[in-house]
Amino acid sequence: MEDASHEPEVQSVPLCAACGEVIGVYEPLVHVINGVARRTSRAAEPQLARSQADAVYHLACRDLGGADLVALD
Repeated sequence: MEDASHEPEVQSVPLCAACGEVIGVYEPLVHVINGVARRTSRAAEPQLARSQADAVYHLACRDLGGADLVALD
């Protein structure tokens, strides 16, 4: 029997808070924490999938989420 504590951690796939679709690894995304948004990607920051973000959005969906987005570029 294998020890469950040695199983690799499954990384969750982030879904866009506006459209509900998966955000691809190389797609630009908007990462929102405490109402402050910044533009990045999962490829640039792979740890974001496990973060405690308020929400993540596709860059194209960022204005649909209702968050107070600031300073994206």
